[in-house]
Amino acid sequence: MKESDVEGILHRHGYVFQEHATIYATIKPGVAAYQVGLKQTMFSNKEHLLHVNEKGIIILVLDEMSGTILEDSIVLLPLEDIQQVEIIPKSFAFRLVIRTKQGDLEYNIRKTTLGAPWHKHNLIYFLHAFEVSS
Repeated sequence: MKESDVEGILHRHGYVFQEHATIYATIKPGVAAYQVGLKQTMFSNKEHLLHVNEKGIIILVLDEMSGTILEDSIVLLPLEDIQQVEIIPKSFAFRLVIRTKQGDLEYNIRKTTLGAPWHKHNLIYFLHAFEVSS
């Protein structure tokens, strides 16, 4: 997937695209995922794209078979609902915890992703935005 594809989808849905603000992440199943509107991630790991902009964190759910964005499943976590963002370095990945009023969303973020060279580049900006050293 190209980053320009993400930009087009965000614009179609009325969101502002920011450079170097999109990364791949795998959500861990949990009740909070259901409560923020990610019903299909309640019981299994799912691939998402996370895009950070001035409104909050936009979650774009990916189709398991095709890898395309499911445009009817886009969720915005508004800044006012986000209480804390914590990134914990691991050996081959990072664990991202987004604390919201509805509960904690947990993601695994790999350091590299096949087919998306922009992910590794954007990850540096993402970590810097939340002040984490890689």
